[in-house]
Amino acid sequence: MKLRRRNGRSFPEKKVKISIRQNQQRPYRKVRASFVALAFAGLLAACSGEPTPGSVEIVEGYAGLVAADEPRAAVIGRDVLGRNGTAADAAVAMGLAMTASYPSRVGLGGGGLCVVYDGPNLSGTSISFLPDNSGAPMLARGLALLHARFGSLRWELLVTPAENLARQGNPASRALVQDIADAGDRLGQDPRLYNAFYRDGLPVEVGDRVALPEVAAALSGLRRRGVAYMTTGSYADRLLGAAQAAGANLSRDQLRNSLPQEAPVREVPFENDVIMLPANAVGLRFASLASGQPASPTASGGVPAASFVVADRFGYAVACSFTQNDLFGAGRLLGDTGVILAAPPPAGGYDASMSVALVANKNINRVRYGVAASDYDAGAAAAEVLQRIAERGEGASAAVAGSRAGAAEGAKVTAFRCPSGTVAGSGLSCSVAADPRGRGLAEIAN
Repeated sequence: MKLRRRNGRSFPEKKVKISIRQNQQRPYRKVRASFVALAFAGLLAACSGEPTPGSVEIVEGYAGLVAADEPRAAVIGRDVLGRNGTAADAAVAMGLAMTASYPSRVGLGGGGLCVVYDGPNLSGTSISFLPDNSGAPMLARGLALLHARFGSLRWELLVTPAENLARQGNPASRALVQDIADAGDRLGQDPRLYNAFYRDGLPVEVGDRVALPEVAAALSGLRRRGVAYMTTGSYADRLLGAAQAAGANLSRDQLRNSLPQEAPVREVPFENDVIMLPANAVGLRFASLASGQPASPTASGGVPAASFVVADRFGYAVACSFTQNDLFGAGRLLGDTGVILAAPPPAGGYDASMSVALVANKNINRVRYGVAASDYDAGAAAAEVLQRIAERGEGASAAVAGSRAGAAEGAKVTAFRCPSGTVAGSGLSCSVAADPRGRGLAEIAN
């Protein structure tokens, strides 16, 4: 099977040979022949058994799988897969959606990290866009890089669901309501944040609609102009002014030059498979744990985070974790920019709070397992769940729900188990789960 390149990625090439009789005197024949050609090409594509991403269409049958700490994001990811998107497309849409549905943990002012398995090219990529001391918003930049490298659907199609949620209002989930309660007085530092999540002096309840118009406006700009919207022009001026007023030391150069880091994944042999991990310290600790070595986290406590795993029928998979370094970041909305200022990074790093891993067999070109964990102790929890699904053969639900040793009991894990791989024709044997310790959702898009 030949592969053709599209936007730097390889996909199966389908050849359709159609002979069209040319007749300059009767142009309607060209039109009719064109319709016949398109219909014939569509028929061949439908019958070929080789799905190709890049066009918006409704997928019949298995489309992929998704599990997330927040249910609305999981539904949006499932819908993207069901419209012929890749795992990267779904991940972008889910990450942005969480800025509206799970703003306690995910915001434009925060950041995160992702691991990607590129099945068509038998490679893994680590993308890190964690928030730093400068206060530069990193989330959109990291997701834009993920989309540029591995996405297939148009950027604006992936931003729109999040924009709609923020503008029209999203029913508060149990996960969000719990975080509002846990945040305590933090939301009282900013009247706009307080008014968004409180009604008549009481926190919103499950199902109450929460609208974030400033976030919607920022997402609208991102939809129309991409990440340049946040780093240039009047928006950047307003963001810098508000950040300085809030005590952040964000400069114009830092805003423009804070970039996500892309690198090959850290690979760890695992029987006949390979574990693919972030290239930073988060991946290093997981590698030690997976090798059976004791590895205590560098920090005594973690920061709140949110995670998900997603895989598609084309051979791509993504595991991501996001944070604002505290619930609702620093508790301050930067002017009318829709950016919640991130809290300072944890002194000991993120390896106690976030963990992501994918396991692939390159001999058969299949990604078989995936885990993503958040909160303390995420690394230990993710390693334990991976051992259960990969070595003990437990289904994802049992592995995620089982009791864990020590501090790992407090972390939330999303995971999938696909012994034959996640691609079309094999994915129906998969199991996928969100941690009952949280209030997320897991679904197979079918």
